[in-house]
Amino acid sequence: MISKECKKLTLSDLLLYSSLFLLFNILCVVLLTSVLWFFGISITSAHYIIGVVITILPQFVLIKRNGVNFSIFPLSVLIPLIFTAAMIFISAQFFDYSFDSMAYHKMAIGLMADGWNPVSEGSSEFISVMNIFPDMNPDVQALWLDHYAKLPWIFSATLYKIVGNIEAVKILPAIMVFVTFSFTYAYTKTKWAAPLSLLFSFAAALTPVVFTQFFTFYIDGILASSLTVLVILLVMITDGKCHIEKSIKWISLFIIIAIITNIKFTGLAYAAVFSLVFYIFWLACDLAKKRFNKSKTIKITAFFAIAVVFSLCIVGYSTYVKNTIEHGFPLYPLMGENSVDIMKSNQPDSFAVRSPKGKLFLSTFSECSNKVKDEPKIKNPFTFTKKELDHYCADTRISGFGVLYGAIIIISAVSFVFSLPFLYYKNKKMFLIVLMLLLTTSALLLLISDSWWARYSPHYYFIPLTALFVLIDIAVNRPKNIIKFISSSSALILAGFILFNLGTYFYKYITMENDFLYEQLDETKNKLSGKSIELYINNRYYVGVLYNLRDFGIDFYVSRTELPNSEKIPLECSNITYRIINQD
Repeated sequence: MISKECKKLTLSDLLLYSSLFLLFNILCVVLLTSVLWFFGISITSAHYIIGVVITILPQFVLIKRNGVNFSIFPLSVLIPLIFTAAMIFISAQFFDYSFDSMAYHKMAIGLMADGWNPVSEGSSEFISVMNIFPDMNPDVQALWLDHYAKLPWIFSATLYKIVGNIEAVKILPAIMVFVTFSFTYAYTKTKWAAPLSLLFSFAAALTPVVFTQFFTFYIDGILASSLTVLVILLVMITDGKCHIEKSIKWISLFIIIAIITNIKFTGLAYAAVFSLVFYIFWLACDLAKKRFNKSKTIKITAFFAIAVVFSLCIVGYSTYVKNTIEHGFPLYPLMGENSVDIMKSNQPDSFAVRSPKGKLFLSTFSECSNKVKDEPKIKNPFTFTKKELDHYCADTRISGFGVLYGAIIIISAVSFVFSLPFLYYKNKKMFLIVLMLLLTTSALLLLISDSWWARYSPHYYFIPLTALFVLIDIAVNRPKNIIKFISSSSALILAGFILFNLGTYFYKYITMENDFLYEQLDETKNKLSGKSIELYINNRYYVGVLYNLRDFGIDFYVSRTELPNSEKIPLECSNITYRIINQD
């Protein structure tokens, strides 16, 4: 893949083509589902399998066309499939009781697997017509289900239709971590030795937001990974010294644009901003060298135009087009007439009057906290307490990038003062790429009011990653002198802080009540098996647990009113009461 003459099987090739298969597979499954919805065909058990079969053809063509070692073909198909199966098994061992997952992610996936077609009907209409969960108020989550981007739900629903366990299908975070690691490694391996590439790729792929949401249905981590892949691909295309096949770079970029724009609305915004910045940079470089190529510019412009139309109007028809038709704006309900403000109730009171940079500063350099009304407390950024670790969760608000992220930002800023002048001297083009990334990231952070919340600002993590990249690159390419020593030492310190900060998140997994919750699910199953029961959901945002109960073979009917003479289901996170209607 490094060149058509090179037939040697390499780890870079294997990872890259395996990841390309995973990206193709996601797009094929989602595209197939979206197209069949137009013909009134709902999700079946065959959707995912057909998607895999379709994916094999372009994979075969690309490998044959690029002249790489052909043994990669079977391996690049088997490895992703084995990885997917392994993650399904592992994911099933983790019970996701996080807020957004219970509030609407599980419900969206379950309804699609049950036959909901978002192209032709709303979720409330489907619930009413199909008599699913009778008497449950269908309008509580309908605003999000009907109008939000749907790619993660579609992909997960096709798997849920096969495996029948909703906890087993939250595997997109793992898939995108694998893809991010692979593309980062493939690019950096063209510059550095394998150990350094592995280290940097690990840091780029497993960011704090990704790690905390790894076994949940939250989509911010998936978006963060997708954005990293998008930027890596744009850098690959820009860097003249990257000799990865052009077809791989452009095809992967097309697919990742389609994926990221259909994960959530901010994905569309971030993809548009970073793509536009690089597009302008490419034009500027050509003009500066006085070799403007009109044909090349038209091709690149057409590429992005086709990618946008394909992503929004075909893959994203059930979201962007329907929102425009029904509510006059593609990003409804977050923008447009009768839009909904989801941030006002999710931030400290003082943030309502603070500037974006003020909120960002407080969130970065304060104690880690997830209590909505608690005011941020500034701390020594190089220290943390156990109390802070207790606030780690899928959507941590204050200091959401970790208890040491403030220190990481300080170290990164200091390293830039030292490293950027040397990068400019060594490689002016790479200097401009790095500067462009830093300026774009900084502009987004300072202009977007909600950048303080880590889950909504995945680009914030580009700052330490870029700092680490520059330090390693200088250390690798300088002769043995004081500059090499300083850059190597700085890279080691920064990498140490990044990895240690990430390591603190293991505390979340060590202390999580996963086994206890599954014991409670087993107790619920044993207690209610063979009985027909009536349920009352005391917390309307925990409807997702109904699919867990159904997967366990529990037959139930949902009531809108509180039940007299009822008992509480022995599942702490559900807050559901029940009474037995009849039993065998």
